[in-house]
Amino acid sequence: MVSNSLDQKSLINRHLTLSPYSLWSLWVLTLKFLLLPHSWAVIPDELIASIQSENLRSHIIALQENSDRNTGKLYRTRNALHQHAADNAANYITAQFRRSPQLEIRTQKFSGMRNVIARLPSRNTAKANRIFIFCAHYDSKANRDSNWNPLTSKAPGANDNGTGVAIMLETAHLLSAFKFSCELRFIAFSGEEVGLMGSQHYAKKAAESGENIVAIFNIDMVGFNWINDQIDIVTNKRSSWIVGFTRIINNWFDFGLELHEFRDDLFGYSDHKPFWNQGYDAVTLVENITPWRDSRGYEANPFYHTSKDTVDKINLNLVTKVARLALTVLYNLASRDSVFLPTKPLITFDSPPTVNQSPFKIKGRILSPFPLQIAIEPENLIADIDRVNRVYSALTSLRNGINHIKITATDAIQTNTFEQQIEYRPDFEWISTLVYPNPSYKDLVTFRAESNRPVDNMQVAVHQVDGTLVRKINGVASQSNSKIWWAWWNRKITYGIEVATAVYICKFEVESDNRIHARHEKLIVVRE
Repeated sequence: MVSNSLDQKSLINRHLTLSPYSLWSLWVLTLKFLLLPHSWAVIPDELIASIQSENLRSHIIALQENSDRNTGKLYRTRNALHQHAADNAANYITAQFRRSPQLEIRTQKFSGMRNVIARLPSRNTAKANRIFIFCAHYDSKANRDSNWNPLTSKAPGANDNGTGVAIMLETAHLLSAFKFSCELRFIAFSGEEVGLMGSQHYAKKAAESGENIVAIFNIDMVGFNWINDQIDIVTNKRSSWIVGFTRIINNWFDFGLELHEFRDDLFGYSDHKPFWNQGYDAVTLVENITPWRDSRGYEANPFYHTSKDTVDKINLNLVTKVARLALTVLYNLASRDSVFLPTKPLITFDSPPTVNQSPFKIKGRILSPFPLQIAIEPENLIADIDRVNRVYSALTSLRNGINHIKITATDAIQTNTFEQQIEYRPDFEWISTLVYPNPSYKDLVTFRAESNRPVDNMQVAVHQVDGTLVRKINGVASQSNSKIWWAWWNRKITYGIEVATAVYICKFEVESDNRIHARHEKLIVVRE
């Protein structure tokens, strides 16, 4: 990641042998998943699991050491001003791209530097007009060290940006087992640390050629954070759809990353900016937009742009999560027959029109082949998704009566909204029944009943303990709330004779939804 300083940089390379296990895994994936129908858009779990920390670490170490496999010389820098170190790093990246024979590899030279480009052609060359780019810069610098010299000083750049390059290399290798209806390009940029020179050159040439680049996904240092799994996504307004889809993928697959959108059309510290300048949609994934100062809940990176930016400082678990996220985002975007496919995401809403409980579980089935995010209003909930069984659910609170539920399903591009009415009719429950004063000496007796449902009628029957009826009193509803009813008794029987001192049983009976509900209370009457 480039800082506000425009000091210069350099590059490296070394051959990394592929383990027998890795070779076998790739063959299994190739045989298994090349046979999938092209409409299948959800990435297989086995492919996600193929992103392994050990492989990422091997790439980072190789870039950090930058060993020339012919001479054995260790450069330990990839600064763009160090010609031999830069070329050696580019050679390593080229050798890693060549592990995948499906990739077409070329270099793009400019100002004494070179970008390394691996192209995965479309399965249908006649329609290969859409391009997705996955990129990372490979040059490094250590200008925060005192007396730093780009030609003689170490700049291992394990985090900045060995992590990004490692993720890009593994993603390219694994996705090369597939053919998509679009073209994928994996680009290692040089000269990022000296003013975004590699990406500026590439973006300018792409615009001049009229290339239809749909999205650029750039990764720039994602390995220092040991405190939490926060990742910033740098975007401008027009590129924010990429952020939205990245969030969908993160939630759909439970990667567990905490993604923060940083929207600033002027933010120019990484390789997304030249693409913005040419009118392309681009984002950068970075653990901290300001690694030189405290931010995002963890301390600033003291090893940023120093000779101590080595692999032992890197949280490989975090890097692996980001790698799996990036792989999955790119796979799912590339799997669409058209990125602006008019087909909207489809779901069902499986709920009865009337329910008797709250909170209530909203649920339904997912019919779209693409990963989705499902939001439920009015509570602004994000539904839980069971992607294996392709169902969703969310626990939402309902109010008495008619509830208007709005469900919004969103995939990479399209949004579809469904609205449904649910009437909440809870089963009848007594909230309280009161008799007061109790004991009653000479006062008027008051009866109060409250329930969770509207009441149509109430009657209180006063009985002696042997069951003999003493008096029936009709109730009246509260003027403001039909769930609350009142009745009053002057302690006399029907003929005006006052009752004797005794214990009485007061039976509350209310009618609600054509059903009768009863409850009993004791009353002590004392005659003076």
